[in-house]
Amino acid sequence: MKADIEAQIQAIFHDREVYPAGSYKPVYITDVKWNGQMDHFIVQYKLSESTYTFHYDKNHDASIHANPVEQLKAEVAYVIRMCERGIGAKAYYPCTTITLR
Repeated sequence: MKADIEAQIQAIFHDREVYPAGSYKPVYITDVKWNGQMDHFIVQYKLSESTYTFHYDKNHDASIHANPVEQLKAEVAYVIRMCERGIGAKAYYPCTTITLR
């Protein structure tokens, strides 16, 4: 089970080039780490110089209606779009916190 989840997580991040707004040089998602738990599902990754922490726990279940991996996939896709456009809204990545540099 854990190996399947880990493979799904790695597939979300595999070979993702991100072109930040105003740049022609891509940046990549690096240092992807999963805490190995499903109850308090945490995935941390870096994009450029910022650290992103995705934290999905039981408190989110009722309001989000997705399993942790599906929610992670949706939020990573939005974070990438947000980086490429240079603008975004927190409502679209409720489980993710961003630590700048």
